[in-house]
Amino acid sequence: MKRELNEALRAVKEAELALMKASKEAAASKDLFKLTELNDCVDDFCKKTPSTKGEICLLADISSSTLTAALKNPEKATMTTISSIASVIGLEILIGRHNGSV
Repeated sequence: MKRELNEALRAVKEAELALMKASKEAAASKDLFKLTELNDCVDDFCKKTPSTKGEICLLADISSSTLTAALKNPEKATMTTISSIASVIGLEILIGRHNGSV
C-alpha cells in the first residue's frame, strides 16, 4: 500500500510539473477560442503533455463524468467546473460581447 501511495504521489508530481510547463507555454500564447472549443483545447493539452484526462480531473477536483459532460456541452457546465478545468490546463477565462466572431 505504501508503495502504491508513493507511486501515486510521484505521478501527481510529474503531472504538476508537466502542467506548469504547459501553463507557461500557454501563457505565451494569446489565442482566443469559444467555449464550445474547450474539448479540442483539452485534447490538444493532453497530446502536448504527458497528462491524461484522469489527471486533469484529479487536479481540477472534479469527477470524470463531470469532465465528460463539460466537454460535450460546456455551455451547460457550471462556471466553477469550467474555471477548474481552465486553471489546470493553463487557461484564463475572459468574457466578451457576442459579435459573431471569436
